[in-house]
Amino acid sequence: MKIDDLTQSMVMRFAALKAIDDLAAVAQEEAGAHTIKTLSFADLCCLAYALERDLPVLTGDKHWLSLSVHGLAVPVFDFRDPSLTL
Repeated sequence: MKIDDLTQSMVMRFAALKAIDDLAAVAQEEAGAHTIKTLSFADLCCLAYALERDLPVLTGDKHWLSLSVHGLAVPVFDFRDPSLTL
């Protein structure tokens, strides 16, 4: 297993990711969601890493799947999607 450092350039992406998350929260509220989902610090780190390395993201988090419509510029795939299996 390799553990990479969280770099300053990754951290610099947090503000843009939070802005995307804020747009998603407003959309959830407007849609009448009972619970508003937001990104955690760990989520920010994972997404910043993917953005920095130009990598796609594989997740089971439905909130992450909704972020592309609000400006997330990294492909996000649901690991439960049957089309992703070999």
